[in-house]
Amino acid sequence: MRFSLTFLFHALLISYVNCCFDTGKQGDYGKWLLGKDLATNQEQLAVACGALVGRGEIKFAARERRHFCIQQENGFKWDFQLKYIRSGSRAIGIEECMGGMRKEVKCLRGGQTSYYNWEYM
Repeated sequence: MRFSLTFLFHALLISYVNCCFDTGKQGDYGKWLLGKDLATNQEQLAVACGALVGRGEIKFAARERRHFCIQQENGFKWDFQLKYIRSGSRAIGIEECMGGMRKEVKCLRGGQTSYYNWEYM
């Protein structure tokens, strides 16, 4: 029983916000973002995360939030936010950024999730 309570506490601590939005434009579960950008031959989501984190060598300051917007050809706009929610400073790589953002774009209207170090929206 004690192990179960400890596990539950840590699970809640690690992922304390995890939701899909109920309102807003419908994004077709991120199909366009998960598709390839013809100019760069990578996922559109990789373009967004690259703009947010670069190559991963520039650290986020404590509670720093970065924003990036990418527009589909039909005028639909995707807004991304990545926030380092701890003290000190830390870098994040593109793959980790994409892993977190994929969960948000797979929601019909986007979403928001926080883990131990990062908040994705």
